[in-house]
Amino acid sequence: MPISRLCTPPALLALLLTCAIVASVACNAAPPPPTIGTPTSTKTAAVADVPVAALPTGALPGDLAMVVNRSVLVAAASGQRREIAQAPSAGPVYPAHPAWSPDGVSVAYVQKTFSTGVPGVDWGDDVLLVPAAGGAPRMLRKHAQFGEQVQGLAWTPDGGSLLIGRIVTLFKDGQISGLRADIVRIDARAGGQEQVVTDGGFMPSLSRDGTRMAYLGLRDLFSEVVVANGDGNARRVLIGADVFVSVMFPRVSPDGTRIVFAAGNPRSQSREYRGGSLLRGVLAWLRPTPAYAHGVPMDIWQVDVASGQMRVIAPLAEDEPMPVWSADGKTLVVFATGGIYRMNADGSGLIRLGDGAFGGQVDLR
Repeated sequence: MPISRLCTPPALLALLLTCAIVASVACNAAPPPPTIGTPTSTKTAAVADVPVAALPTGALPGDLAMVVNRSVLVAAASGQRREIAQAPSAGPVYPAHPAWSPDGVSVAYVQKTFSTGVPGVDWGDDVLLVPAAGGAPRMLRKHAQFGEQVQGLAWTPDGGSLLIGRIVTLFKDGQISGLRADIVRIDARAGGQEQVVTDGGFMPSLSRDGTRMAYLGLRDLFSEVVVANGDGNARRVLIGADVFVSVMFPRVSPDGTRIVFAAGNPRSQSREYRGGSLLRGVLAWLRPTPAYAHGVPMDIWQVDVASGQMRVIAPLAEDEPMPVWSADGKTLVVFATGGIYRMNADGSGLIRLGDGAFGGQVDLR
């Protein structure tokens, strides 16, 4: 039975931006050779499956903001869920990339409107803000042109600004010809914006004090894990685009010393990539359709910022698992198609808390 692609945004994201494809990417300063941990091709993590109903209060290390299908939800540490916003029911419109405001009063998210294939019909991604208690969402930023996408949100510590990963679709003679990526800071109060990363960045994440940023770099449709100062300076490639078949959702730890991310097998160990044009894949995914496959199985990896050494900490073999840190940096929560998981920051103590969602995404405070 095919799965209806109700949550096309992450699926498009996987094809559009985060599949590592054929060649390595040259970087400004070569990082230390990565130390690769346990391969993920044959073994998955041992997970204790605990139903949500049986969990005691406090099973979650904080409150979650989630997107599931067309809904934006808040799940309290007690396990109670409530819907705080919903995408319009008409047309290919879906929420993505929920992000708690630092004061916990609001949740920012991306409202993604996909192309219908009808010439002249507008499509693109907007950034909205909704009270965590529920209420009418407020537009923070509307897409500036047809096909402009937002992949990733990160609040500055003062709650005054958001970093957004912006993907601009390039057109030639009325046809999509390519992509351009950058990271932009938008003023959540006044609405102004400025570029922070100009040379191909998306999916930004900030440390608690805002001094360190992690993001994915885009180089000729290849992806790499990059670390930089919070203002985008002192850029350093930690994991080049030649390492993984696909990589998603880099999240820097609150203290800025580690980055977790989702990735498939290292390319040297993978037999799943068979080549092909990523741009052709992008064009095929511009309208929601039924589909069987969503992406390569992914695990949760961690890289040390200082040394560049990395290892797999949770071999989940999941579909688009999205990791998020607890405020104290001691716990990780992962939301994926097959479940929602909690683990210690080193991957130990892994338990499955409950059901996941196809294309679901999450933030934690």
